[in-house]
Amino acid sequence: MGIHHLRCPVSGLAIVSEEVMLIVVARVEAHWVPVGPPFRGTYDSYGSVDVEKLTSVMKQLLAGFKVHGEKETLTFPSKNDPLAGEVSVEMLKELLEEIRQGPILEEARVAPDQGLMVRANGAPLGFVMVLKSFYDAVVATVAGGPDGKNTAGIAPPEFDALVAKTLGLPAVSRELVRESRLTHEALFSLALFRFWFDARGSWAPFVGVQYSGRDIRQQLTAARKALSEWPRLMAGLDWYEKDSLRLRYDE
Repeated sequence: MGIHHLRCPVSGLAIVSEEVMLIVVARVEAHWVPVGPPFRGTYDSYGSVDVEKLTSVMKQLLAGFKVHGEKETLTFPSKNDPLAGEVSVEMLKELLEEIRQGPILEEARVAPDQGLMVRANGAPLGFVMVLKSFYDAVVATVAGGPDGKNTAGIAPPEFDALVAKTLGLPAVSRELVRESRLTHEALFSLALFRFWFDARGSWAPFVGVQYSGRDIRQQLTAARKALSEWPRLMAGLDWYEKDSLRLRYDE
């Protein structure tokens, strides 16, 4: 596809080359749901992310997918096996590349439902990126609001209950996480994020396009109206307008 932009499902703003949180999702019946813990990366402008090194959360995600591959519950449309060899940054990049192609082909209706998507337990996979500043703002908004006083009701402290609360497709997702402090923190943040986001946004993967500076300014105007009741999200808009590379290029 060449260089292209994604769109943040919280703010509606273009993702050009910013830090993001990436969440692997699966389509269960007609709905997309998270199946893996969120992890941080920098959008690479080609539909995936750059990461400097793997965190323990990323390593377990890859190890879990390797287990599914060995069980043949994870299938790829190409003959390439992105999970061959040792867990590494390169493996993560190759896996994400395989996953991202499916929604693109489906959107183009090249051959829908004809085996062109990576599948786990038969469910098509994709991933969603959220601008990290807005992901963090949503989590902080929920944690700091009236509902944040009852975080146990939003994000159960017991690990298995937290996994069940935040991740769908348990036959797949339970293999992608192992109990640890960092994994618990990642899932806790996802539970808070979902508390706000699920009623307002979609977990469906976004197929890339190219936005001009004018497009992004229009997105900013729309976002200021849509997000006006949440101060932390409004602060994120100010940061984005100041630091957006695309806006600077088009001035």
